[in-house]
Amino acid sequence: LLTPIYDYLKSKEYKWVREHIIIEGQPTQFIVANDIELEAVRTANISSYQGVKYKIIKPEYLIAILTKVGRAKDNIKVNMLLTQTKIDFDLLQSVLTRYHLVTRFKKISR
Repeated sequence: LLTPIYDYLKSKEYKWVREHIIIEGQPTQFIVANDIELEAVRTANISSYQGVKYKIIKPEYLIAILTKVGRAKDNIKVNMLLTQTKIDFDLLQSVLTRYHLVTRFKKISR
């Protein structure tokens, strides 16, 4: 459950903007991790900001996760990522295939 995390952040007076909580000026979103999300985190790119390391999920995994969730706003995000981000289509196809999302992806991608 994410409730304890959100309760803690609210107690520290962090602000919400739509689905994001703003942490030190950065819009942040937490998700429950299942199989595909765990793989996404394991294979994420590592970066750092002011000496603090963090992981950035590859866009191919984000597309697959959004495809799995499948809400209208997620479908819009999928198409935005496809047009605005450099995508490794071999990796995307591999992830979609492993998690049985190819058909769903074809229905939402333009």
